[in-house]
Amino acid sequence: MPVLQVYLDTSQHEEGDLGRFLKKASAAFAHRLSCPEDRIRVYMHHTARALCSIGGSIDPETAQAPFFQFYLLAGRPPEQKIALLHDFTSLLASELGIPAELIRGFCTHVPPQDWGIAGIPAAIKREDEVAARQAGK
Repeated sequence: MPVLQVYLDTSQHEEGDLGRFLKKASAAFAHRLSCPEDRIRVYMHHTARALCSIGGSIDPETAQAPFFQFYLLAGRPPEQKIALLHDFTSLLASELGIPAELIRGFCTHVPPQDWGIAGIPAAIKREDEVAARQAGK
């Protein structure tokens, strides 16, 4: 279920650097959540420099201020969310050379009955996993 979306001007980065970020972000999700990597989705959304602003300013120096959002099934421990906020910020900084103070991120918790896996709610598809997670196991 884990999904990460990153919004930034990708034209300012080499394809290999972006690819390394995608790979390492997937690995971070898998590590922190103890889940198989084939369940993880990571999307990089290109946003043209002219369509990015900080404080209303379209300054080339601050145009590289990415925003990321990731989705987790509700019931995950808060420590995982905190670790992932740190991990994704650190990866954007280290892999793409973006100052950490310019990076913003957000976590959305999704109720298992509202998340579809092959058209079936996660609450049904992964009933045992969801129940164990909610029981704190």
